[in-house]
Amino acid sequence: MIASSACRKIQQFWRRSGHRKTATITQMTIKHGLTTDYLKTLSFDDLVLFLRNNTTISCAKVCVDRFRRGYWSQAINVRVFLAAYMIVLHPGNVFESVGALEAAVIESARRLVEIYENILRSSLHTKSFSMALLDYYRDFKAWKVPDEAKLMARIKHGLLALYQARQQLPTDEPVDSQLNAEFRKQIRRLRDKVLQIKGPDELAAFDRENVAVVRMETIQNVVAQGRAYTALTDRMTNEQLAHELLMDPNFQLTDRGTCCESDAAQRVRESFHKAFWDSLATDLSMGFNVRVLRVLAEVRDGIKEVTKLDAMDLDIIKQQADAGLFTWASCHELVGSVVALIQRAQSPRRDAETAEKWAELQTADQNPASLCRDLEFLLDRVNALRIDAANDRLRMITPVIRVNGVEYERIKFQEKLDCGALTLERTKDWLGRPDGVSSNNDIFVRALVGLVAEPTEVFPETLLMDERRIRKLNEEFAHVARSAALVARMALDNAKLARIASALASDRDMRQAVETVTDVTRPIAIAIEQCADSNDVVCNLMRTRLCDAIKSGAIIGFHPSAVLLVQQLAVKVNLLIAINRRVHGPTYDRLLGEV
Repeated sequence: MIASSACRKIQQFWRRSGHRKTATITQMTIKHGLTTDYLKTLSFDDLVLFLRNNTTISCAKVCVDRFRRGYWSQAINVRVFLAAYMIVLHPGNVFESVGALEAAVIESARRLVEIYENILRSSLHTKSFSMALLDYYRDFKAWKVPDEAKLMARIKHGLLALYQARQQLPTDEPVDSQLNAEFRKQIRRLRDKVLQIKGPDELAAFDRENVAVVRMETIQNVVAQGRAYTALTDRMTNEQLAHELLMDPNFQLTDRGTCCESDAAQRVRESFHKAFWDSLATDLSMGFNVRVLRVLAEVRDGIKEVTKLDAMDLDIIKQQADAGLFTWASCHELVGSVVALIQRAQSPRRDAETAEKWAELQTADQNPASLCRDLEFLLDRVNALRIDAANDRLRMITPVIRVNGVEYERIKFQEKLDCGALTLERTKDWLGRPDGVSSNNDIFVRALVGLVAEPTEVFPETLLMDERRIRKLNEEFAHVARSAALVARMALDNAKLARIASALASDRDMRQAVETVTDVTRPIAIAIEQCADSNDVVCNLMRTRLCDAIKSGAIIGFHPSAVLLVQQLAVKVNLLIAINRRVHGPTYDRLLGEV
């Protein structure tokens, strides 16, 4: 309340300041803090807030109007004047890079601030302030026009990518999920940026040009329902890597740096991937090469990380680019030299793939889009180098994990319990209460098989690193139960049923699997429809028998053609049971003992 009252009084003072002396105005401005001595003590974010303050804007407007009186009467935007302080004190935050235009506006801003503060100290204003102000506004405009066009192009690419990526989320992702909320927040932020920079007409034009994705966004906001989960995946932690090596000593990272990636995550990632390269091509077509140099730096660093070789001298490249000596031909030649280095360093199994992709790129036209495809190819090959090197390190550490992995997982899990990051409440609920007859191991096995048989959204803390694995087992369990029910229903000879079961092992589409072996007659079509029903009696019977087979190891009550499917699933589930019991067995015993 006190601050608000003071602010109103100062603003009232400025409104009545027409008759005030220059000395009084300068003293009030210095007292408010609009000087370099005070502003250089602020961080960039705090400086931005200070310069946006209404009192600061009022102070600056009165001073600028008074100091240029009699010399320059043209209307000015006082916020542009205040931006001179950001340019002088924090040029690295204002400019992406410093070229000729940026250097000019930095120098004119420095001179303007210097003259302005001399007047504040002396209360004597001359024509030099108006001249410095005119020079600064001219240089600022010369820089702002292309910079604003570049920024607007990037914002539009980013906004379009957000719309397209959100459409790739699973259809049952609810409106109020954390992921959807983050998408909405970022979309709103970029739309506000368009309004702020170019106004409502520009935003309306964007909506018209991309009416399909914008309209679909509105529909999704209204009708989406279902469960909340995050579709995107993160890079794997050391703990996750150790766990995967315990589960599979031959575990390998994919080319994305993960062990697996959902279809939705892949589509979302590809939307942003395309937007980045489209935006980079737009930058190049407008004459901006800063982000190209950053991509080259990432390529250079990636190669050096694996090979210890310096693939390029970016300082020389930047000097040549700034001097206009770097042509499309020399860009392609640079990429070719880096490709040759990568080919010498990469795994032999990558040779054919790299050569084929590089041959395709060499036939392309020389333009911004072509250079972006070259750079994208380089990053892809550098990423392959890194992944291959990481997989080699995994092979070296596998024997250590085999011996020490269980203890390592226990220690990391206990650390999470000790710091409060995890509790054991969900694990207690999942295990249930002892029945006085079953052993602790039987209770654990029954609970885990139940988790595989019945999909859930709530996982026990001890199985969080296996959530994605269990979801895949949920799908496989349902498919095996339906497949076993289908072959039990079909009146075909054993040879055909065996081939159908073999097809079902690799194809989740039951009708398509059957069609590879025999014609889908009316009785077979009916059998397929019945097996797709979650309430089907035969399917439910097979589910029960499947649970018993996994727990006991005895495969009883299945048609011979379905036995292999059951065995394959049982091996996967029992591996999970064995590893989880080795890691968390003492925890389960303690929890069941407490109950």
